[in-house]
Amino acid sequence: MKNFLWVLRLRMLLWEKHPIRLFFVVAIPFISIFIYFSSYQDSAAYTDNVSFGVVNHDRGTYTKALEFFLSGNVKLKSYSSSRAATDGLINNDVNTVVYLKKGSNEGLRKLRPTNISIRSLQGKLLEKQSKTLVATAIANVVRLQRASLKDRVFQRNMRTLYTKRITIDQRDTNSQANKNMLTTQIIGFLMMMMLYSITSFAGDVIQDERINHVYDRLLTTPLTQNEYLWGTAVTAFFIGTFETGLTMMLMKYFFMINAGISYLKLFGILELFALMAVIVSLLIGLAVNRKGTGDALQTLLYTLTSLLSGTVIPLSVMPTFMQQLAKFMPQYWVVETISSVQKLKEPQLILMNLAILAVFVIFFFCATLFVAKRKKKIQFI
Repeated sequence: MKNFLWVLRLRMLLWEKHPIRLFFVVAIPFISIFIYFSSYQDSAAYTDNVSFGVVNHDRGTYTKALEFFLSGNVKLKSYSSSRAATDGLINNDVNTVVYLKKGSNEGLRKLRPTNISIRSLQGKLLEKQSKTLVATAIANVVRLQRASLKDRVFQRNMRTLYTKRITIDQRDTNSQANKNMLTTQIIGFLMMMMLYSITSFAGDVIQDERINHVYDRLLTTPLTQNEYLWGTAVTAFFIGTFETGLTMMLMKYFFMINAGISYLKLFGILELFALMAVIVSLLIGLAVNRKGTGDALQTLLYTLTSLLSGTVIPLSVMPTFMQQLAKFMPQYWVVETISSVQKLKEPQLILMNLAILAVFVIFFFCATLFVAKRKKKIQFI
């Protein structure tokens, strides 16, 4: 324990010698939010001009509530028949039509939305965005239903919302779907920059000390290799935790962003990714003997996986094969887990996404242990 604490103090002294690194650690959360804040404003303005048509073949308390929540995000027009709605699409009176078929009201009442479909003639991108907006409206109905527990309480709550409709429209001009999209973009950029910042305090440090033979000399002392690696890993993990915590605080208290997910849950998911980033950084620092090669490998690996995972560039604009390739990237499963919670998907699906992310962590951890043991055996050969 004494040696472990000594390594922690050693790493803190290195921080003092690299103030620029510390500056970027603090700056990254601000940069992550400011870079994508403008894109949110653009997307919010876009949805203000989107118009939806609704064909409600199953009028009831819950489908009416769905229409109410949907009208808070887009311009809404009701059609009496599917034929009239099709004419509206063809004449560009509306961009998308939402069909509430028989059984949809009962499905919403039982918290199992069914028989709801959409149609658009303006491309797959708009159709996907429309699905997100409809999913957000459904999520609002489900949340209110869970909070109400009984039908009559739900009806009373909806009457309250109807009477306060003007107040709601005045205060909430941006859709939660766009806010969820903004959260994904901020987190995506944060994850990419977190990989680089953690590396500068873990993998790069190990490579520098191996090149300067500091690593070899330290292992001739009572300091063990495990204490050296664990001390380095903890300091790097602290960097990731600090960046995550600062970003969450800025989003919640400074920019007042409704992430569509509990910030405590969001913090926990990102902490799991930060743990994986530390392990990957240690793996590269131990496996690659030349610093130039290590830097090139890290830049290629981090940038490529961030781009392919859909965290920086939306997957919706990528070809199908790249969308499938994204599933092999750990960043994809972080975003997928966050999105699943935002859309109130089944707990089993959320747990499965977390399990897949945990598999990545375990895989890289085992690889790091293997490389560390191998390096120990050939250290003085």
